Amino acid sequence: MELKSWLARCPLIAILRGVRADEVAAIAAALEAAGIAIVEVPLNSPDPLASIATLAMAALPGLLARSRVSSLT
Repeated sequence: MELKSWLARCPLIAILRGVRADEVAAIAAALEAAGIAIVEVPLNSPDPLASIATLAMAALPGLLARSRVSSLT
């Protein structure tokens, strides 16, 4: 599905800043249940690669997980 399709479902992106890997699946599931279609894990979060891996393995078909490097400015 293209990004435009995800944004058409819900034009908001939930940024999971500061969320630990052991918390991310439950938070993402709650956001998906509330209608949020996209979550982002900033790479300056605690152990972001573990959080991204956890989201990739979670059974959340209605959710797009993405990552980005936060701006330093």
